[in-house]
Amino acid sequence: MAKAKQTKSPPQPERDDDVLDLDDAVAFLKTTKPTMYRWIALGKVQGFKAGRQWRFYRRDLRKFLEYEEPMAAGIDMEAVRAAIKLLEERIARAKKAQESSQRQTRKAEKGAKK
Repeated sequence: MAKAKQTKSPPQPERDDDVLDLDDAVAFLKTTKPTMYRWIALGKVQGFKAGRQWRFYRRDLRKFLEYEEPMAAGIDMEAVRAAIKLLEERIARAKKAQESSQRQTRKAEKGAKK
């Protein structure tokens, strides 16, 4: 008897509502099982049990990555936001001062031409 040739279905695009098992979640986060279990115990990673096995929504893992990557690098995001706000305020003041200086220069040039 000839065996039926099995064809692989094309890979499906990743969706945020995809459910991943522990092995897939570990691969997605590029970590190890012990680290994953630690993150679960600390409440850093959201997951749920299906029977005795852990499951994770891809969207929750993406949220974890968005938050954890700066934290893992030792970056305090609140401090970064405060520094950005301070710099934006300083830039705005510098622009106002520059515009004022340019107006005064133009006035002085007009006065010198008369």
